[in-house]
Order: sequence, then C-alpha cells, then structure tokens
Amino acid sequence: MERSAAAKCIENHREMRGPTYIGDTYAYGWESGNGLDNTGVSVQRYDINIAAGNPICNGNFTGNLVAQNQFVNFDPYNWIVMGTLHKSSSCKYWFSAYMANGFFTFITSNGPHGYAQHTFQIIRSGTGNSWQFYVDITKIWDWPIFLQYAGHSVQAGLESFSGGIVIGQTGFYSLKFNHAGPWYDWSGQDGILLQEPTTTEDELCGGWNSPTHFHAAENATC
Repeated sequence: MERSAAAKCIENHREMRGPTYIGDTYAYGWESGNGLDNTGVSVQRYDINIAAGNPICNGNFTGNLVAQNQFVNFDPYNWIVMGTLHKSSSCKYWFSAYMANGFFTFITSNGPHGYAQHTFQIIRSGTGNSWQFYVDITKIWDWPIFLQYAGHSVQAGLESFSGGIVIGQTGFYSLKFNHAGPWYDWSGQDGILLQEPTTTEDELCGGWNSPTHFHAAENATC
C-alpha cells in the first residue's frame, strides 16, 4: 500500500521517544505505565462535533481533518491508533490504523452520529495473535498485526490538519492501560506532547485535570 501523507509526515517529524503524532498540530497526554509493558489503552470521551472544512465526506485520511486519538506505542516506526476522524460538522468516522516498520495502514468505519459518550479500547487478544478495537462492548476490528507483543507507552489527545477552527476544551476520561489482562489507571501524568503550528492561525493546547483525565483544545483556552 502506498504510504499516505500522514505516514510521510511522521517519518519527517517523529521524535525518538514514546509519544506518537500524525497531524500538523497536536496536544497529547501520555503514560509510560510505570515501566510495565502496555498491551492496551482505554479512553472514555465524547464524539464531539468539529467543523473541519472538507466539502466532500469520505473516510480517507486526507484534507482538513481533526482526530480524537489514542495510541499504543512500540517504537518510532511501529504503533497502533484508533479514534474519531472529523471531516466536517456532519461527517465523521471511527478509524483504526497502524504503522509497521514505517508503512502506514488505515481503515474507517462509519460509526458515530451526534454527540455521544463512548469507551474506546485497543487491546491485545488473549491468544496474542491480534490487536482488537472496541467501542463500548462492541468489537469493531480484529487485526492480525504481528507487531511487538506490548508497547512501552500509551497516549490520548487531539491532532489537527485543519487551521483556523475553534475546538473548546474536550476531555479524555477514565484513562487506563492494559498489562497482560488487567486494566490499570494512568498514574504518573508522565507528560504533555505539544506541536506548535507553522503559522499563527492555529494552536492546540492540553493539560491534566487528574492522572486519569486529560483535556485538549484548539484555538481556545485550556
């Protein structure tokens, strides 16, 4: 599969440490799991309405889009992500994707409608043969991805390719990581990863309400 612009962006800009990013600007909270291997990440949040400026509604990872994301990170060229992709105020998709040895693979599902709260989870299967993606109790994808068995960090937040829009403070709640079966609360507030825009028209910010509650915003007060 041909690599997307997102994959090329990652290779051009990724730092050689835990957190991952795809977008032009982003705000993430991340957790190392206190040194434990991470076999999953769980986030509770709302599918907010974001007026990203795309005249065509499709599930492609292109255009002026915004994503509410969560990751399991293995190394700079191997990671897994799921989230909600916003193309306009009336066009959004649930998606999952992964980077394997520098090659980006992406899939969408036309899931969310309206402003609703869900629990999103990425988890390694019990047999270890696949990574599974859940929204609430429904398994949306089951991918036989032969990456590492566990990651070294997890993260959640906003990414944006859409300049000039306003997203009020939105939360990522009940943050948990999985370690070989049990779920554990995030505990360390290990860091905030911010990417400043290349122009002055667009800026994301983020902060911690508690170890299990991160918030982010675009062109709005955090």
